[in-house]
Amino acid sequence: MKKLIVLLVVFSVSLLSAQNMDRYIELLRTDLKTQKVAIITDAMKFTPEESEKFWPLYREYDLKMSKIDDKILKLIKEYSENYETMVDKRAKDLMNTNLDLAEDKIDLRKEYFKKFDKILGSTKAARFIQIDNQLDQLISVQISTQLPLIRKPSDVIK
Repeated sequence: MKKLIVLLVVFSVSLLSAQNMDRYIELLRTDLKTQKVAIITDAMKFTPEESEKFWPLYREYDLKMSKIDDKILKLIKEYSENYETMVDKRAKDLMNTNLDLAEDKIDLRKEYFKKFDKILGSTKAARFIQIDNQLDQLISVQISTQLPLIRKPSDVIK
């Protein structure tokens, strides 16, 4: 878990300061995915039969979640390029997109909870969704604490 937190801190700092942001993000995402699999494996305590059914469905779920995360990263990049000179329309668009993406994650978790429930039972399916949500929240907190607050051009002191 400590390694995951260190990766999250590095990810959030790299997100805002790296010259080649896309390359760093992809490397860090790969490391995070590896750590996430290890955490899920440890926390879920699958039987061999459960494991055989879970991981293919998880890969499908993770691929869909990654597509949402890609959109979130794009949004963060847009925000980081514009936060100091934000105009109302752009702020509204960014916030609406952010809220829509949060809703997309909830909808995906709901959809896949039903699928995991069928193969694992409700308690284990709920445990997985809980773990996945907690890890996602850790990442979100790390990123959001590194992002500066939005400003209008008139707020910027020169």
